[in-house]
Parts: sequence; structure tokens; C-alpha cells
Amino acid sequence: GALISDVGRADAQCRAVMEPHIESFIAKVAETFDDDDDSRAILAVSAMVGALAISRVLTDSRRSDAVLRTVRDGIVAMASDE
Repeated sequence: GALISDVGRADAQCRAVMEPHIESFIAKVAETFDDDDDSRAILAVSAMVGALAISRVLTDSRRSDAVLRTVRDGIVAMASDE
């Protein structure tokens, strides 16, 4: 599949196909935070997508796993801070 960075450089039509999926993902994550706005959901989704992209670049599997684990733990902690 296309990486999010590839879609970001694509034409408007391609981005328009992806946009509702991202908005839906943010909305689903926002439901877990029960906030008045979706700022924490945007932060969480951005962190997850970024962590996935970074983990795929790293050649050391332990480091890759550490990136994913750290972001997961940070998001769980953020959700627990309600």
C-alpha cells in the first residue's frame, strides 16, 4: 500500500480518496478520549502514523519495536489521564 507520505504528495483526487478514511480514524480514536474537541485524537493518530513510518525505516528490529512500544505507551497514558 501507499505510504501516507506518498499520498500527501499525490494529486487532489487521490488525497480526496484517503481523507475520509483518516477523518474516520480520528473520529474513532476521539471517541475513546471523550473530549469536547478532537485535539488529543489528532495527536494520537499522528503519533501512530509517524511511529509506523519511522519503525519501517529502522533496520534494527529492537529499535523499531521500541519506537512502536513507546508511542503506544504514550497514547495509553494520555488516554488514562482523563
